[in-house]
Amino acid sequence: MADVLDSSTLRTCLLLMVAALCGEAWRRELARLRRDGIATDEALPAFWLWAGALLAALALALALDLPSVLRDQVRRSASSDGWYSARRPLQALVIVVGLVAVVAAGRRGGLLLPSRRRRYLIPALTLGAILLTTATRSVSLHEIDAIYYRASVTGARLGSLIEISLTLVMAALAVRRIDGAGRRSDAAGVRGNETADAESVSPSTD
Repeated sequence: MADVLDSSTLRTCLLLMVAALCGEAWRRELARLRRDGIATDEALPAFWLWAGALLAALALALALDLPSVLRDQVRRSASSDGWYSARRPLQALVIVVGLVAVVAAGRRGGLLLPSRRRRYLIPALTLGAILLTTATRSVSLHEIDAIYYRASVTGARLGSLIEISLTLVMAALAVRRIDGAGRRSDAAGVRGNETADAESVSPSTD
């Protein structure tokens, strides 16, 4: 079981699944906004489309093992250029900048986003966390690697469990968006049918 959880194949499949769910969430929400006559710039349905595209690209990168290729290339460049021994501060800086960016985006979004767009805040932060964990793994800072690769839960690496958990949270948020858009569509259809029935049975006046 631990080998399955640690495999890149599982994470790739999960990312592709969530990418498809994000695409469906975008389609459903866009249809609902058009039906209700709400301008798309008042909400942000394209978020789900971009989220799906990013997750699909991340799945492709993971399938091709691009993070490892990039990490090895940076290590070779650092060794050949003579700054390999001084790489740790740069690695830490990349991680800190990414973390600060996610936290700042969440804080700014919570304060400044209009009410219609605030429902995208949690999915956006979750997406940011997924990208940040992938970047952190690629940077390969020893202190972080000690947590990602050496710490384990029931035999599975903690880093794998973190990435899988975040991906499943994103899947749940996309499903919730799909379900919410579907319920509103059904409710609107029922109201439309009730209105049509009422008009058909109302007595005509001469």
